[in-house]
Amino acid sequence: MRVAFASVDSFMDHLSGSFVRNDSNRYTFSPETTFIPSPTCSQHPSITPESTETLPLRSILRKEPLQTDNHASMDGLEMRDMFATGINQRDSISLIMILGSAIAGIALGFILSGNGIGEDATRWLELPGQLFIKALKCLIVPMVFCSIVTCIAKFIAVGQEVAVGARTIVAFVSMTILSSCTGTFFGWLFLSFFKVQKTLLYTEDVVPTLALRCPDGRYLTQLRNDTIVCMASRNRTENAQFELDDISYTFALKSPTFVNLSVSKEIFSLLDQLIPTNVLEAFVEGSTLGVISFAILFGVAITKSFRPKKEVTENYPLLLITQVGILVRMILNAVMAVLPIAIISLLAGAIVKLPCSLELVKSVGFLGVALLSALLTVTFGVLGLAMLVIARRNVFSYLKAIIPAQIFIASYCSSIATLPVTIRCVESTREVPASIARFVLSLGASCNLNGTAVYMPLACLFMAKISGIEPHLTIMSYIRLALVSAIASYGVAPVPHSGLVMVMTIWKTVFHTDVPAVFSIIVGVDWLLDRMCALVNVTNDALLARIIVGRIKDPGPAAPIVTFGPVFHHEPK
Repeated sequence: MRVAFASVDSFMDHLSGSFVRNDSNRYTFSPETTFIPSPTCSQHPSITPESTETLPLRSILRKEPLQTDNHASMDGLEMRDMFATGINQRDSISLIMILGSAIAGIALGFILSGNGIGEDATRWLELPGQLFIKALKCLIVPMVFCSIVTCIAKFIAVGQEVAVGARTIVAFVSMTILSSCTGTFFGWLFLSFFKVQKTLLYTEDVVPTLALRCPDGRYLTQLRNDTIVCMASRNRTENAQFELDDISYTFALKSPTFVNLSVSKEIFSLLDQLIPTNVLEAFVEGSTLGVISFAILFGVAITKSFRPKKEVTENYPLLLITQVGILVRMILNAVMAVLPIAIISLLAGAIVKLPCSLELVKSVGFLGVALLSALLTVTFGVLGLAMLVIARRNVFSYLKAIIPAQIFIASYCSSIATLPVTIRCVESTREVPASIARFVLSLGASCNLNGTAVYMPLACLFMAKISGIEPHLTIMSYIRLALVSAIASYGVAPVPHSGLVMVMTIWKTVFHTDVPAVFSIIVGVDWLLDRMCALVNVTNDALLARIIVGRIKDPGPAAPIVTFGPVFHHEPK
C-alpha cells in the first residue's frame, strides 16, 4: 500500500508509531510518532474508516499485508514509499540499563585491579570497548557527509519557498556559533579544575624510517624474493622504506608533542584541510573539514541542479543521499545497542590498565559542572535575554509548556523522536502559529543541535588537559576548535550518542592525532552528558520558534489548543 506525506523533508526522518483514527475519521499519530501526515493520508483508498482502527506504520513500511477488506495494489508505488525510518523506539536503551552498566564496569575494574590480571587478560577485557570505538569511527564520514548534504538542501529549500526561512537560518547559524564558542569558553574556564593524569599522558610511538637513495637517484627497494635493488620509486612504498635502529642515539626523533604554530600557519593549515586536493583521500583519512566542505558544495549542486517538472517532481539523487543517511543512522542505532557492554568493557579496562585516582573522578565531576554551566548560559543567558528583548516574554513561564517534551527526551535522548511532543507543547502555548511551529521545530530537530555544539569542544578540552596536551594550545587552537565544532555540529545525526562520534573526528581535525586513552572515560559518562545536551537541543528549538515569531509582523493565527491525553489530537476550543 502507499502512504503520502506532506513533504520530502518529512518523509522518513519524522516517522515512527501508528496511524490512529479519531472521532472525525481523520487519521493522526499516536504519541510515539514524530510528524503529522498530510490530509491525503485519510483520503487514500487503503486507509479508510472501514479499515482497521490502528494501522502499524512498521507494517506499512515493510509492505506487510494488513488484515482488511480493502486491499491496495502495488501499482504506482512511488520512490518515497520505499524509504525506511531510522527511528525505532524499541531500539532505545533504558537509562537504568546504562547506569547499571556503568556501576558494573567500575565494580569489575576495581575487583580485577585488586587481583592483578595480566596484560593479555586486560586486552581481552578492553576488546569489546575498542571494537565499539572502531565501529563509531567507521560511521563518522558517511554520517557527516549525508547529514551536511541534507541540511544544506533543507536550508536552500527554506530560503526559496518559505518567507520565514531566512530568519530561521540566521537564527540557527548564530546559535550554533554562539553555542560552540560558549562550550570552548567554559572548557578554558574550567581547565584549572581538570587535573593532569600522569598515567593518561598522551604518548606516540615514533618508529624511525628512512629511504636509501642510490647514486643514480633511484632508491633501494626490497623485492618479493628479498633481493635489494635500486629502483625508481617516486611514492616511496613500504618496500623502499627501512627502519633505523639508532643504537648510539645519534639522531633525534620527531617530537610526539604538539608544536605551536603562528597565526598565519594556523590559517594556512585550516584552509589546507578545508579545500582538499583529493576528495577520496579526505574521505579515507577522515578529514572532517575536507568532507564537510565537499558535502556543502555537493549539497548546493545537487539541489540547484534539480528543476521540478510535471512528470518528475522528486529530486531522486537527494532522496538517495537522504536514504543513505537514514541507513547510517540505523547502523548507528544497531551499534549503540551494545553500548552497555562497551561501557562495562571500557570502564573496567581503564581502571585496570590506568589506575583511577580521586583527582580523575573529581575532574569528571567538574566536566559535568562545566557542561551544565555552559548549557544554562546558552539557554537562559543568550536565548532567555533574546526572548525578553524580542518577544517580550518571560522564558520561565514559557518553558512550563515544554516540560512534557523535556521529560520525553530525557528518557529517549533523540530530538527527532521527540519532535511530535515538542510540536504539541509549542502549539499548546497558543503563541506560535502551527505552520511556523512545525516548520522551525522540524528543521531544528536535525539542523540546530545547540547542546551538542556546546558539548563537543568542552569534551575535547577536557581530554587535552587530562592528557597533558593543553599547555601546547594557543589562541588560534581555541578559535579553530570553536569553528570546527560549529561546522561539525551540522554533521551530527539527531540520534542518541551521535555527538560522541563527532568528538573523535573533531579531536583528530584540531589536534592531528588519535583520541587519547581518556576517551574511554568520556564514553562511560556520555549517557548522562548526552541527555543534558539533548534536553537543551529541544528546549532551544522551542525558544527559537517563539523568538522568530516575535520578529514577524503578521505570523498568522495562533495554533489551536492542544490537549495531552493517551493520544495527542488537536482539539478546537
